[in-house]
Amino acid sequence: MSTRNRTILIVICAFFVFSIAGWGVARLILLNRFQALEIEQVQNDALQMQNFIDNNFADLHTSIEDWANWDDTYSYIQGTNPSYWGVNWMENTFRTLGLNFVSYLRPDLSFVNSEGFDLSAGQTIPIPNEIFQLVQSKELLLNSKQETSATFALPEGVFLIVAHPVYHSDLSGPLGGYLIWGRLIDQNLLSHLQQNIGVQVSLLTLMKNQTLFNSLVSQNQSTNKPVLVIPNGKNEISGYLFLSGVSGTPVAILQLNQARTIYQQGVASLNWVVLVNILLGIILTLVFVILIDRFIVRPLQKLRSEVPLMVDMERPGEKIKSGLLGDLGGIINLVFSTAKAEQAKATSQQKMYSKLIEHSQDGYALINADDNTIRHVNPSFIDLFNAGDRSLVGEKVIDFISSKEKDPDKISLLEKWLSHKRGSGSKNLKLNVEDAREGSRQIEI
Repeated sequence: MSTRNRTILIVICAFFVFSIAGWGVARLILLNRFQALEIEQVQNDALQMQNFIDNNFADLHTSIEDWANWDDTYSYIQGTNPSYWGVNWMENTFRTLGLNFVSYLRPDLSFVNSEGFDLSAGQTIPIPNEIFQLVQSKELLLNSKQETSATFALPEGVFLIVAHPVYHSDLSGPLGGYLIWGRLIDQNLLSHLQQNIGVQVSLLTLMKNQTLFNSLVSQNQSTNKPVLVIPNGKNEISGYLFLSGVSGTPVAILQLNQARTIYQQGVASLNWVVLVNILLGIILTLVFVILIDRFIVRPLQKLRSEVPLMVDMERPGEKIKSGLLGDLGGIINLVFSTAKAEQAKATSQQKMYSKLIEHSQDGYALINADDNTIRHVNPSFIDLFNAGDRSLVGEKVIDFISSKEKDPDKISLLEKWLSHKRGSGSKNLKLNVEDAREGSRQIEI
């Protein structure tokens, strides 16, 4: 693969790596932020449901206080106002107050009168036994001097119940009894709630779906948040508001379901961001590749093709042409030109010294330092030893020492010379050597 193709491939791979990394970072930051906004919106809607329930309790508290602190109510419980019920508790009263049942109790919690009303059907109904049992259990009436309220889940549905002690209009006593009202969280109330917050709302109770109810309660306890938010796939998300009873444990759950509009907007935004980044990345990559190819790769390829011309001895006149790398080419040209000049000078000197040695009257021998064998000799060296046709190349210098030479110091000094250990105070050495024609004779080294 050419350098150009490798460079393009590396740039493209780097683009894909950075694109994937950018997508991951964008998904981590943007999508998580959209999910947080979505959860925040669900929690706000759930808090609106809580405000709706609180407002219903506040409305019941305000109304029951007026009725409980009233001389007519006090006298009715005491048995001195028999016309009270027929005059006050009519169908229109139940509708105006939004009540599904009312109960009047004496101080000993015995019933004076109770009546249920179906707001949807517009008719009175009997009060379930569970309500009687609840009222007489004293769970609501822990404090005879203050009103109390709580949410209760009964087989008939989930009720918002308030209780208030009965006194005279001037709040004087003694305690006359208790007034208890109940408002059912029915479909009409849920429809009104849906209109207020603009999302679908439903009611979950332990009696209707025990498994789901217990699972949601367990999840809410683990998160320790007032509102539990759970996505239901990519298109819907649910929020759960827990309604607690007198003991503080959840007795009912208000569930809201809404489309994951924010999340889908986040996914769409992320896709657009990724698409724009890919398009920009492709454009920038193409521009980057073109620039690299134009200003780096091509000049380097050109330089690579021209450099061998400088070391081609058959074409010494070729030089790197000027261009983007002209300065570098000029330096390289200078280096190779200097090298060629030095090489030519060394070759000329070598030829000159070779001629001097070959025509010298003194004998010269080139000796191998490793084994002291002769590598080259000039004609005078051959004549000096009367070697005749012997080339002497490959023979050892020590072999030329005459067996008549008995001075061990001279032999030792010669060996030092041959091993490059000659001392600075050494002088010329006279040795007896063998001569092929004259026998043993003395030479000076």
